[in-house]
Amino acid sequence: MTIFGASRNVAEATPIRSSTSLRLADGAAEDLFVPAQPEPKAHALTGMTSLEYWHGVWEGTVWDERAVAIITYTVAVALLTMNKSAKTLEGHQRIAQELWSNRRRGFACGNRDRIGP
Repeated sequence: MTIFGASRNVAEATPIRSSTSLRLADGAAEDLFVPAQPEPKAHALTGMTSLEYWHGVWEGTVWDERAVAIITYTVAVALLTMNKSAKTLEGHQRIAQELWSNRRRGFACGNRDRIGP
């Protein structure tokens, strides 16, 4: 089990905010400080609908460094939570980035023909 101590809710647990992860692994309590990473540059509005935008992020046709950082950070935290012997988040971040890079593009939820006007 992993709880982030500096967040009011899970949406605030992002890589741009430092936090302390409170873990319970095999009955042992652990505190793991996760330092903040530099915030990626924000992108201008694209004129797309939200569905079109996020479909583009998944497909790789829209590049949003901040979104990708949050997605891979969330996956890394899940991997850390599943690994009882893990002591740092860094190794899990590399795995999460590999998973993101190797995701199945063209397999986004929904029917691709329904996206758009």
